[in-house]
Amino acid sequence: MAEPKVGTALELPGKPTTDKGERTKQRFPDRHPDQVAKTDTVLTEKIRQALEADHRLDRSDIAHMRVTVKGGVATLTGHVGQSTHKARAEVAAREAPGVTEVVNHLVVDNELMMEVAQALGHEQQTQHEQIQVNVQHGVVYLGGAVNHTSVRAAATQVAAHISQARGIINVIQTPGIGMDTDQERFVQPLIESEIYATDGQVGRVQQVVINPQNRRVTAVVVHAQMAVPQAVEWAHSPDERPQPPRDILIPISSIRCAPSGALFLAINSGEAAHFATFNPRSFGPPPADWQPPYPYGPADVLFSVVHSS
Repeated sequence: MAEPKVGTALELPGKPTTDKGERTKQRFPDRHPDQVAKTDTVLTEKIRQALEADHRLDRSDIAHMRVTVKGGVATLTGHVGQSTHKARAEVAAREAPGVTEVVNHLVVDNELMMEVAQALGHEQQTQHEQIQVNVQHGVVYLGGAVNHTSVRAAATQVAAHISQARGIINVIQTPGIGMDTDQERFVQPLIESEIYATDGQVGRVQQVVINPQNRRVTAVVVHAQMAVPQAVEWAHSPDERPQPPRDILIPISSIRCAPSGALFLAINSGEAAHFATFNPRSFGPPPADWQPPYPYGPADVLFSVVHSS
C-alpha cells in the first residue's frame, strides 16, 4: 500500500485538571445535587432539540451523536461524516441557554479514514498492499485483494489498534477464502436496550462482550425476565417451564437490529431460555488503557478471558 498523504492526527481527550464534581460545586454552590442533575437533564434535551433544528446537520450524524451534560458542561461524543458537522454541532450546543462549556469529542470519518490509511502504510505486512479504506460513522471497512490470509488479518489488527474506530469490517478478498455475509453485519446494541423474542420481551442488555481484535460486539449479557408464552402447554413441556430471572449470554449472530434500534430474536422465549447462563468467571474487564468504542464506557464492556491477557 502506497504511503498516504499526511493528514490531521486525532487527539485523544486529555484528562481534566479539576474533578468534575468539584467543578460542578464551583458553578452551582447553592444548588442541591438533585437540582443540578435535573438542570443537566433539561439542558441535554435542549441541546438535542438544537441539533435537530439545525438543518445544516446530517440526520444520520445526529443519530450517531451522544450528548451528556454534567454541571452545565456539555460533552459531545460519537461520529460525524464531515468536520463542518463537528463544528456545527458544537455551535448548536453552545447556543443552548444554560450551557457553560462544550467539550467536543466527535470523531470525523475522513480524519479517522486517513489515520487508518497511515497506520496501514507504516505496517510492514500491509504497506505495499492495495487495501481500500472507508469509514462510515466510525465503522472502518477494509476492502481490496491480497494474496495471503496473514496480510488480511494484519490489516484488521492495525485498524483495531486505533482507539477511535467503532469496529472493523474486513471484506478484503483472499484466494481460497470465501466471504461470510454475516460477518459484514454490524450490530452494536445499546446498554439497557430491550430484546424481544417472537412472543414477547426476553430482557435488557446489561453489558457487551467485545473482541479486541476487531473492536466488535460478539455477545451481549442480558438480564432475562421472560414471560410465559401463551401457547405453551407446561404440563407437556417440563423443560420449557419459566425460569427465575437470570443473566444469559446471547451471541450477536442471533440478534437482528431494526432501523429503530430495537433488538429481536427469531425464536420464542421458551427457546431463548436455553441460551447459556452468563458465567462471570469466563470474562473480565478490558485493560485500563483500552478505550471502548462509541457508545460504550469501560463498565459496559467485557473481554473473554482468552482475550484479556
